[in-house]
Amino acid sequence: MREYILKYNGKISIYFFYTTVLFQINRLLAQDIKACIIFDFTDVTVIESSVIPNLLVLGEYIERKTGNKPVLYINESSYSGNLKKYLYQIRFFSLCEQDSRFDLDCDKYTGWPSKGMDEKNITVFFSAATPEELAPEQEPDYPLLSSRIWGEIHENLYDFAKEYLNPYQKFIVYDDEYSEMKSNMALYMTLELVKNSLIHGKSFSYVTYQINRARRKIYLTLSDFGIGFNAALNNKKDEIEEVNEDEANLRRIKILDEGDAIVKGVLWRAYDEKYGLYDVICRTLQEYGIVRIHSNTTRIVLTNSENTGIGSGLSYSEKDSYLESILKKDYVGLNRKLRGNKGFNYFENLYFPGVHVEIVLPI
Repeated sequence: MREYILKYNGKISIYFFYTTVLFQINRLLAQDIKACIIFDFTDVTVIESSVIPNLLVLGEYIERKTGNKPVLYINESSYSGNLKKYLYQIRFFSLCEQDSRFDLDCDKYTGWPSKGMDEKNITVFFSAATPEELAPEQEPDYPLLSSRIWGEIHENLYDFAKEYLNPYQKFIVYDDEYSEMKSNMALYMTLELVKNSLIHGKSFSYVTYQINRARRKIYLTLSDFGIGFNAALNNKKDEIEEVNEDEANLRRIKILDEGDAIVKGVLWRAYDEKYGLYDVICRTLQEYGIVRIHSNTTRIVLTNSENTGIGSGLSYSEKDSYLESILKKDYVGLNRKLRGNKGFNYFENLYFPGVHVEIVLPI
């Protein structure tokens, strides 16, 4: 068995993860299916929080492809102390040990919390659904699974949402069907995505919520090792027997590739009263944030730019109307924008199994 050492330095951003780390991994796996891969992070200074769930899923991907668990190596250096402190506080180390995603060849930091790290920053693991949770009598809403996921969301993520997401008034949800507490739309999005991962993707899921005051940004990241939007939608049953004309037209749209599936997956609940990814995307763009969605081979990046027509000078109501026209009623137009790279960034042939969603909000 041959060992391959991938040594990195400086910052590992989500862009670097997809363009460099993932590219190297796929190239190695194509050459040597039994490779033992060692990640040397000794000289890494920063790992962007959006990378954390993806890195955990990458460990599972490598082990399933090679039969060998990847190794994370961090030697003592001028940078390693802060890096290990961060990985400890964001729960990366504990999740690696709990779920055996990486073999850790380093001392795991357990000292005083970093002054720049908020104690509410967290990564949460949602385990795969049990047979009881997916039993036929649980269809179509799977109340047992929904209750379990929602309980874990409130236990681990509610405090973060209350403190840092509730100030975004458009994210507030007053009519909470799961509890009497005022909740946040981001929590419903997390419930929807995790539930889809466990039911349709037949996978586990990782979620990271982090505030970075130095960069004045909030990061919400979700990652699974499921089957992706395309396969999930092709297997999906219509959840509503009676639909309006717009929704009926949407559901008749033929999915040609993974990019089509991402867009249709975003729109799937656009006409539903339940809050989900579509609602969060609209409100994130209104706050001039960024949404990135990756499914298997395709990645799209949605931004609030002049090319989308959602630039300065538009009121919130006008933005709502414009977003609705793009995301709801102009599916073909949206695909044209994606393919034409006008206002949206569209990337293909970046293989990473599962669904990976990143929301970035400015503070």
